[in-house]
Amino acid sequence: MTERPILFTAPMVRAILDGRKTQTRRVVKPQPIYICPKGPAGLPVLSSQPNFADQNTIPCPYGMPGDRLWVRETWARDGEDGTLMFRADLGFGGDADDWERGRFEGVPRCRWRPSIHMPRWASRILLEVTGVRVERLWEISPPDAEAEGIVYEIRAPGMGRGGRPGWGWAENEYAGSAVHGYELLWNQIHGPGSWDANPWVWCVEFRRIEQ
Repeated sequence: MTERPILFTAPMVRAILDGRKTQTRRVVKPQPIYICPKGPAGLPVLSSQPNFADQNTIPCPYGMPGDRLWVRETWARDGEDGTLMFRADLGFGGDADDWERGRFEGVPRCRWRPSIHMPRWASRILLEVTGVRVERLWEISPPDAEAEGIVYEIRAPGMGRGGRPGWGWAENEYAGSAVHGYELLWNQIHGPGSWDANPWVWCVEFRRIEQ
């Protein structure tokens, strides 16, 4: 068993903590020319030839079933007592920024640190990998989109679509289906048009465990 770090945005951290997110998709790098998704030991097989001569296996950078992932997220230390703070606990926009700028109490309480700089000792979320596969991004199913944290809900009037139901993952983000909701999320994280590229992705399934 090995442990590896993995980055998650604040909305996705919140989805993990709420028990809504049990999968994550990450782009395979480099993108293969030809691929056999179910190669030796469950690893994809890359080749420059369609008959898979001159094969090379690429290990999943997020491990295999049984391995563990410790989550890196945006964090800080409270300016008063030094306790750890996590942006995901304070909302995804203005509230967290206001806390940093000191608008609640007149003095700054923290300085948010990027998730990439979170050390292992500061991580509060540990995941066990339960499954790994390789697929095209567009192959995601509605149940898988929900396992990515996309949720169906009805917002109060004045939020999002004014009380109408929709699929989303954070404030004011709505779509007509779970898969469309994940498409919006993917484009938000990876940039406009990234969904249209339909890349090969690692699909990593996980469960949260106690540290």
